[in-house]
Amino acid sequence: MGIQDVLISADTVYVLDDFAKRIRVFDRLGHALFAFGQDGSGPGDFATPFALTLAGTDLLVLNLRRTKPIQSWDHAGRFRGTRSYATTGNPSTAVAIGDTLVVSTLSPMTVGGSEFLAISADSNGTILGHGCLRDPRYAASAARRGFIALFTRSELSTDGRRVYCIQPVSHVVQILDVRGNLIGVVRRTPPFYRAPVDASASMNPVMLHRFGSTWTGLTKFFPRRDGFVSLFSTSDATKEIFKLFACDSTESRVRCFAGDSPGRLLAVLPGDTLMILENPEKGSSVPKVGYYVGWR
Repeated sequence: MGIQDVLISADTVYVLDDFAKRIRVFDRLGHALFAFGQDGSGPGDFATPFALTLAGTDLLVLNLRRTKPIQSWDHAGRFRGTRSYATTGNPSTAVAIGDTLVVSTLSPMTVGGSEFLAISADSNGTILGHGCLRDPRYAASAARRGFIALFTRSELSTDGRRVYCIQPVSHVVQILDVRGNLIGVVRRTPPFYRAPVDASASMNPVMLHRFGSTWTGLTKFFPRRDGFVSLFSTSDATKEIFKLFACDSTESRVRCFAGDSPGRLLAVLPGDTLMILENPEKGSSVPKVGYYVGWR
């Protein structure tokens, strides 16, 4: 099983298995309940499943490289239909607030001379606005065929009122309203942060890995009632390295914590509990998820 994304709703855990092209459903104790979906190109099939989100009673599955990339399912695994939005690129993440869905894309959308990486739409697909300004270093890198351009993407999260947009190349988090308007930023810099320095790109895996080891990318941001938890990643000669950064508030003068993570952070649960996809043991290909409390 390959764990691409995890979504938690009440006492149910939805796991996107991108290897088997299925959604696996568990209870909070890890007991398997059921699974649905299959590889294919039909209306209810998964071609390239990438991310999960909830929109009311709908479980939405984001697919890459489809004409209607957002599939809708009910909580019992019954297929409801597909959605598409007027984006210029494939969706990378999505969050829902009420009837509004905000979708981030892998390619920028130019509106009024500015490049945005997120689009807001109502349940009918009517566009409400654009948001998440693309970091200018991506365009500059693309112009000179640099490594940074290869990491162009954005990821969204929400606290139910606001939308938070991150980009790997920057430690700055943009805070948006439901229509994509910028209403604030989080600029807290973790002590381990290293900004990327661009270089001529190469698709050679060794060169890509070497470039990835020179900087620290922001990969996840989880807003909380009393602050946030974020996940950064870098690499060494053999593996990806994850680091945690958490603060008691998004304001500037607050208590923060920084430290190593045993794997990729999947979710932040009540009671200061972290759900982490642990780094694989040597020689093992079986994914393991651990729950960590009292971590800071």
